[in-house]
Amino acid sequence: MKQNFNFPEFFFKRANIPALISHRCRLNYAEYGQLIQETMYLLHQWGIKYRDRVAVWQGQDERFSVLLIAIVQIGAVAVPLNDRLSTDTILILLRRINCNYLIGPRDSHKLVEQGTVECFPLEEISLTVTNKKGEQQLSGIDLDQEATIVFTSGSSGQPKAVLHTLGNHYFSALGSNLNLSLTIGDHWLLSLPIYHVGGLAIIFRCILAGATQIIKQTNDSIADSLQQFNVTHVSLVSTQLYRLLFAKISLHTYKNLKAVLVGGSKIRKGLLEQAVQAGFPLYLSYGNTEMASQITTTGPGEALQHLTTSGKCLPYREIAISAEGEILTKGKTLCRGYVEEEKIMDVTNSEGWYQSGDQGFLDQNGYLTVTGRRDHMFISGGENIYPEEIENALNEIPEVEDAVVVDIPSAEYGARPVAFIKSAYSLPVYPDSIKLHLQTRLPNFKIPDYFLPWPAEISDQLKPDRSWLKKRAREEIE
Repeated sequence: MKQNFNFPEFFFKRANIPALISHRCRLNYAEYGQLIQETMYLLHQWGIKYRDRVAVWQGQDERFSVLLIAIVQIGAVAVPLNDRLSTDTILILLRRINCNYLIGPRDSHKLVEQGTVECFPLEEISLTVTNKKGEQQLSGIDLDQEATIVFTSGSSGQPKAVLHTLGNHYFSALGSNLNLSLTIGDHWLLSLPIYHVGGLAIIFRCILAGATQIIKQTNDSIADSLQQFNVTHVSLVSTQLYRLLFAKISLHTYKNLKAVLVGGSKIRKGLLEQAVQAGFPLYLSYGNTEMASQITTTGPGEALQHLTTSGKCLPYREIAISAEGEILTKGKTLCRGYVEEEKIMDVTNSEGWYQSGDQGFLDQNGYLTVTGRRDHMFISGGENIYPEEIENALNEIPEVEDAVVVDIPSAEYGARPVAFIKSAYSLPVYPDSIKLHLQTRLPNFKIPDYFLPWPAEISDQLKPDRSWLKKRAREEIE
């Protein structure tokens, strides 16, 4: 028996509840639903139909939340794109997935005119109800319907095109909301990019719970948005948590928060301690694109010892550790597969598990600790080195805000570690003092040979591109 996502129930039965708030607009759920219907009519006028793949090339914009559901409602597949990618890269990605439609800024056609992509202006999607709905109506949709293609970060190579069903997003949101207690009246700040599965997941969580999406302007800081809107929930990566913690905003602003969901990388213990002391309601999480965002998350009010882990497995997911220490996952949130043109490549092994490529372990109470990426590991003088172990030790140093370790070729050892260091509090970082700290925590062969300054080019990336950093390290050292 098919299960449906009943869109009319989620929109029109909550008619007067705030659905989406930004500097430019304020929509209740009835208005949100009507705009989606009008956008469906526009998509049909443009010739977009069932199973078409529709790329959306735009930064944080209220219209994406409308456009996403409209695309899914007509049976097409939404493909959110990183708005910072070059034209050439965008064309390569769209050809890989046989995507022939792109919705973006009005001048997008000038940027992709050399390709085979048909472009439509995002500006034609209105944020004001005009009642031009045609015959389009919101309806229930089979959860097994293909809904989105999300590209992975590609931090260790070529990004993969991950195909999710509506059910993947639905069960991801359902399990998350049960843990975070998201409900009507709550406000979740869309603080992660919409082309990132963590940002996309916020939209589905809010719709499912009847909560309100808060869309911040691109240039606004998270601290500014917390002050301007009654934000109760926010998703952050380590760097965002650091910046928020040291932003000069009132403690009253923090008291509105019910959940600060943190993921993306290992969070240093000192930063966690400061956040707990400041009263942040922290939830530490582990997830990936293939599993439609969160897999494990800590519960409400966890002790600090548990916040140093990534929490327990959420409902509708399963997790296991292989004999080699690799994290294995499956469940109702697991994607349909990787897209290559018209082919969909299965992501599971012979036993039905997705092999994440991450290393970790589960303690006796089911809490997951992630130790590193298998494909980040390199061999130096016959010894296995996981960069994350070195990064964790570096992040214990108060003067270090963030660190990424990569390997460079070595004639003597095969490869050697190099660290990029982001300074904290604008304090200088001295390599000799860093080495002294590391010598108390790591064997000598794991101590980086060089400590390089943090490149400005990666300052705002959620996941720094390690391939690019390897190239940068070789250039600076040679």
